[in-house]
Amino acid sequence: LNIDPRAREYLRVVLVHHHPFTFPETETRGVWNLFAKCGFNRESMLRMDDADDFVSWCALKGATLILHGHKHVPWHAESTVTVEPATGKTRQVSIQSVGCGSSTGVGNWPMSV
Repeated sequence: LNIDPRAREYLRVVLVHHHPFTFPETETRGVWNLFAKCGFNRESMLRMDDADDFVSWCALKGATLILHGHKHVPWHAESTVTVEPATGKTRQVSIQSVGCGSSTGVGNWPMSV
């Protein structure tokens, strides 16, 4: 690949739909009450599958920020991930996730949080 060397300095941002970090529990309403009675919690059904592996992959590729929607609630999470690149040298990488769902204006959240 012929990649401009300046691209190595770009901020690597990941944009996905489902959230990779667990949200704090919120009030259960509507159909979620039925699911809860059957032993399912909302988070186990809505969180990204294989989220931990995905976050590790993002960190390994140099991404430091994951933007997601899905929950329609502005939310920030930060985690330290241990990555093991092909060099065999493990290192700790900080990665952040920001829920960008506030753009829907749902609930009491302003449109431009």
